[in-house]
Amino acid sequence: MRFWMIGTGLALVASCSSDLASTYVPPAVSANDAGGTDSSANIDSDAAVDASSDSNGDSSPLAETRIVIHYPNAERLSLRGSGAGLRWESNTALTAIDTNTVAWKNANVTSPIEVKPVLEASTWSRGPNYRVAPNRETHLYPHFVKTAGTVSTRWPTFKSTTLGNSRAVYVYFPPTYDENTEARFPVVYMHDGQNLFDAALAFGGNEWKADEAMDTATETGSAREAIIVGVSNTSARMSEYTPVSDPDNGGGNGDAYLNMLVTELKPMVDKELRTMPERENTAIIGSSLGGLISSYAGITK
Repeated sequence: MRFWMIGTGLALVASCSSDLASTYVPPAVSANDAGGTDSSANIDSDAAVDASSDSNGDSSPLAETRIVIHYPNAERLSLRGSGAGLRWESNTALTAIDTNTVAWKNANVTSPIEVKPVLEASTWSRGPNYRVAPNRETHLYPHFVKTAGTVSTRWPTFKSTTLGNSRAVYVYFPPTYDENTEARFPVVYMHDGQNLFDAALAFGGNEWKADEAMDTATETGSAREAIIVGVSNTSARMSEYTPVSDPDNGGGNGDAYLNMLVTELKPMVDKELRTMPERENTAIIGSSLGGLISSYAGITK
């Protein structure tokens, strides 16, 4: 596995590599992104992304444009859109592939179109419109009801053989996770996990509000939906978050800490949760010493 990161100030954030563009299609933003009428005049195509769509990675165009939608009991879905026979004012029926998959195809799409799945004929999918490229197969994993993710103490006493200690590991599940069991997600690993979601646990009572930020991003399309894995710090924080030892302050156990993430925690996360485990879908973020070890991870892991 390799972490990818960009740095800003004290916080260093890992992000997806540029080759993700070949497999991921961002939808457009609409002023009526929860449903209603076409608002193409208000589209800002660079402002929105969504975790729950992807296109075929083959660069060769297909003979037709295909949209494949994955959702439990998918026969309840229909489609609205901006062209190629799709309309915002009425539902278009979809072809069932299996219980949880339906599809739409058209051989006459010549430019990108915007679409939105609709549940039970009237409930529009949450978030921005999806933008679909012509002559590609695009897979959508929408959600219709949930507007907020959930946080749990997934592993209260995660034990590391590498480090010889244990800690709590918290997990944020994005809104689509529970509603659409067909969807899989990128994963963001965040240090100082007790600071992320709950002021009662956070240092100085100041939580990072990571869950609220991700919920807002899901609704606006300003960031991809992702699972957040919050790895608590321990009394060995100084040592675990520093790659080399300082004569005055000690430290220097950063390689072992990152090996714990790579060889012990990440395999368990990918086994138990519906993740996208590839390196381009894996990120790491932290502040202060957490930013330092994130930067080191981006270089070495």
